[in-house]
Order: sequence, then structure tokens, then C-alpha cells
Amino acid sequence: MDIRKFKELIAKREKIHPEDYLTIEHCDKELIDVLCEDMPGTIKYLYSECTVEEFLWLSEFFEETVARVPDMGYVDGLRYLAQKYPKETKEYRVEYFLNSAQYLIEEIEAQNWPLVKEVVPEASVPALREWLRSHGKLNENQPQGGA
Repeated sequence: MDIRKFKELIAKREKIHPEDYLTIEHCDKELIDVLCEDMPGTIKYLYSECTVEEFLWLSEFFEETVARVPDMGYVDGLRYLAQKYPKETKEYRVEYFLNSAQYLIEEIEAQNWPLVKEVVPEASVPALREWLRSHGKLNENQPQGGA
């Protein structure tokens, strides 16, 4: 993970007016790109350097991240942070978002494409199928459905 870019984007995101939805969406997409481009590096970062502030920003788009790279190691790293920062996890109800991200991964692995698309409309079923295939988790007998 490009840690410098990640920190720059978090700093940028903090300065965006809460009603500037287009800029927020663009910045969040950039953050998700940084997280997903090197998931093993991202997971390592969660266990070693992630601050409570960064963890809370990440909670804004857990589902969108796992819809791109459905790696349960990412959720495990987030759960580690939830235990490390219990006060903030409770205050911001992060556990709900963690459970939702884990459930989404389970549904991706079950290839429940209609539900996946309902939760994250921009999810790419072909890309998710390829990720599952490359990680030995694709059930070729499941219908391809979705777009």
C-alpha cells in the first residue's frame, strides 16, 4: 500500500465540506483504489500502523473495499483495530459496518450476485468472479448472473 498517498488522501478527505458529495465520492474512490491495489500491504498496515482516526475513516467504505477485493484478511485486520480502539468502535458503531463487510464477503464467496449488486451497485461481478477464481474460491457451477 502506498502509505504516503493514503495519508494524503485522508488529510484531503478531512478538509472536504460534508455536503460536497461529488468531491467526497471522488476522494473515497481514490482511497479505495489505494487500499485495493496492494491488499497484503494494506492488511499489514492495519496491524502495524493504522491510527484510530484512519480506522474511523476506513469505516466509511468497508463494503466498497471488500466489493473490490473480498479478502477476509482485511476484515480480520479491521476487527483487530476494533479491539485495539474499543471506545471509538462503540461510539461510532463500527461493529455494524464490520459485520456488514464480512457478510458481503460471504455473499460474494457464495456468488449471490443479486444481493452483492444491491449492497454495492458499482461492484463488478466479472472482476469478483476473477478474484474468486484466482484465489481458488470460484464455484464454476454457480450461474454467472449480474453485470
